[in-house]
Amino acid sequence: MIPEARVAQSNENTCSDYSAEEKQRAQLEVHKDNGDISCTIWSQNTDVNSRIEPLSPTEHPDKPDSRDGKIEKSEQELAGVEKAKKLRELWTLKSLCVAYASVFLLCFVLNFQMQVYNSLYAYAVSAFQAHSLVSTITTVANIVNAVMKPPLARLCDVFGRLEAFSVSVVCFVVGLVLVATCKNVQTYAGGVVLYNVGYTGLEFIITVFLSDTSSLAARPLMLGTSMLPSLVNIWIGPLVGQAFYRHSTWRWGIGVWGAIVPVCALPFFIVFYVYQRKASQLGLVKPQAKTKIGRFLQQFDFIGIFFMSAGFCLLLITLTIAGYDGNKWKQPLYIIMLILGVVFLILFVFYEMKLAKFPAIPFHLMREPTVSACCVIVFLVYFTYYCWDNYLTSFLQVVHYTTINSAGHISNIFYFCSALSGLFVGILVRIYKRPKLFLFLAIPITILGQVLMIRYRGTQYNWGYQVMPQIFVSVADGVITTLMFVCIQSVGKQENFAMLTALLYTVISVGSAVGSSVSGTIWINTMPSRLNKYLPDDYKNQSTTIFESLVTQLSFPRGSNVRNAIIHAYEDVQRILTIVSTAFSATLYIPLWFVANPKLSTKNVSLFEDEKEKKGQIV
Repeated sequence: MIPEARVAQSNENTCSDYSAEEKQRAQLEVHKDNGDISCTIWSQNTDVNSRIEPLSPTEHPDKPDSRDGKIEKSEQELAGVEKAKKLRELWTLKSLCVAYASVFLLCFVLNFQMQVYNSLYAYAVSAFQAHSLVSTITTVANIVNAVMKPPLARLCDVFGRLEAFSVSVVCFVVGLVLVATCKNVQTYAGGVVLYNVGYTGLEFIITVFLSDTSSLAARPLMLGTSMLPSLVNIWIGPLVGQAFYRHSTWRWGIGVWGAIVPVCALPFFIVFYVYQRKASQLGLVKPQAKTKIGRFLQQFDFIGIFFMSAGFCLLLITLTIAGYDGNKWKQPLYIIMLILGVVFLILFVFYEMKLAKFPAIPFHLMREPTVSACCVIVFLVYFTYYCWDNYLTSFLQVVHYTTINSAGHISNIFYFCSALSGLFVGILVRIYKRPKLFLFLAIPITILGQVLMIRYRGTQYNWGYQVMPQIFVSVADGVITTLMFVCIQSVGKQENFAMLTALLYTVISVGSAVGSSVSGTIWINTMPSRLNKYLPDDYKNQSTTIFESLVTQLSFPRGSNVRNAIIHAYEDVQRILTIVSTAFSATLYIPLWFVANPKLSTKNVSLFEDEKEKKGQIV
C-alpha cells in the first residue's frame, strides 16, 4: 500500500484550478525552489513513491516519534557536519574498505596500548614514592574521559571529524611523552590527563566515523567489530607490559606507544584528508570563512557545553570521592557540589531549549522518549555492574584463594564476552533489522546472571560458579550497550550523531561512578561491622587493619579462624551488593518500553535523510 503524500502549504500561491474528479485522481505537491513555486500533478498510474516527500516520523510506523511529527533542520549547517555529509558522496567501496581497515588497525593498537599501560602505570607512580596517589590519578583520568566527550563532539560538528582526530592524536602523543619523561608525580599526572583526552578523542571519533559511514542496520555489526581486539588484547597485553617491566623500564613500555599509535593512525588520516581535500576542490564543501570569536562561541555552543561538562564533572567528582569514603557525605562541601552539579545540568537543558542559537542537543531530541530511555538504560546497566565489580577480584582472592592473575582473568570475562555478544547481535540485527526484540531477550539474561551471583556467593561453590553468572551478565550487557548506540542515533539526523553518542558515553561514566559510589558506601558501612561480628575475640582489635589491607587479609592461612571470619564477612557484603544490583536490574524493562523500535535501513545512515542526502557509498 502506497502511503499518502504530505501536501506542502504555501501562503502566496495555491493550485486550485482542477476539478473534483481530477483531485481524486491526482497527487498534489507544491515545490518551492529558489523562490519559484510550481505545481506538479501525478496521475494514479504514476510511480508516486519516487516523487513524494518523505513522511514525518509520526506518519511512518517504522520511525520514532518527535516533536510535531518531524525532525527540524537547523537554519545553518555546521561546517563539520557539512563535511561529513559531502564526503559520503565521494566515498567508493574501495576507499571505504581502506578507511575501515585503517580504523580497525587503530582500534587494535589503541586497545593493546591500553592493556599494556594499565599493567605499568602503578609502577610509574611508585617510582616517585606516591603509590597512594594511584586511585586519585585514576579518578581524575576517569572524570576527564567522561566530561571531554561533549566538547569533542562539538569540535567534530563545528570544525570536522579529521580536525578533531588530529587534535586527539597530538594530545595522545604529548601526554605519553610527558608520562615517559616525567621527573615528578605532578608532571606524570598532567601527562595522564592529556593522554586520556587523546585516547578518549580517538575512541570517540572512531565511533562517530563508523556511524557516519554505515547504514543503521549494519551499524551494530560495525560497532561490535570495533570491539573485537579486546578478545585477544586482554590476555596478551598484561604479559607484554610485564615483559617491558622485567627486561626494560616502565618508561619505554608506556612511551613507545607515542610513536606506534601515530604511525598506525596515519593511514586513516591520509584517506580522510585526501577525500576531504577532493570535496573542497570539487566545490562540495565551501571554504571555511573566518569567524568572529562571538560567532564561533555560538556555533560551539560554549555556554551549553560548559553547563553540561561542569554538571557532569561535579557529579562525578562528588560520587567518586564519596565512593572511596562514605563519611564524605556528612560534609556540607560534597552535598553542595552534588546540588550544583544537578543545577548546572538543569541550566544546560533550559539554555539549549530557550537561548542557544546552535544547540548541541536540539529541543526536539530532548523531548524524544527514546533519548531519555536509552540514557536511563545504560545508566542502570553500568550502575548495576559496578555495584559488585569493584570488590570482585578481592573477593576471589580471599574467598576462593585464586591468584592475582586468575582473579584478573575472571574479571576480564566482562570485556571478552561483551565484545563477542556485541558482534553476534550485530549480525542478527543486520538480518532482522529491528533491535528491540534482542533487548527484550538480553534483560532477563542479565537479571538471571545477577540472581545467580546472590545464590553462589559462598565458599561451598568453587570459582567456576563465579564465572558462570559473570558470563550471563557480560553477554547481556554487551548486547544492550551496542544496541543503545544504534537506538539513540535512530531518532536523530546525521548532524546529531556526535552529540548523541557523546551523551550516551557520558551517562555510562556517570552510571559507573554512581555504582562505584554505592558499592563503596555499602562496603565501608557494612564490612567493619561484619568483621567485628565474625572475628575471634583476640583479633577484634585488629579489625580496622584487616579491613584496610587486602595484603593483611591474604596473610592469614587457609582454614584459620581469622581467615574464615574474613570470608564470612566478604560473603555477607557481596550478597548485599548483588541484591542491590539485581533489584535495579529488574527495573530495566520500564525505560525499555519507551525505546523506539524502527525498522533499521540498509541504505541510509539515518531514518530522516532526504533524497539529496542518500547519494554516495555507505557500509
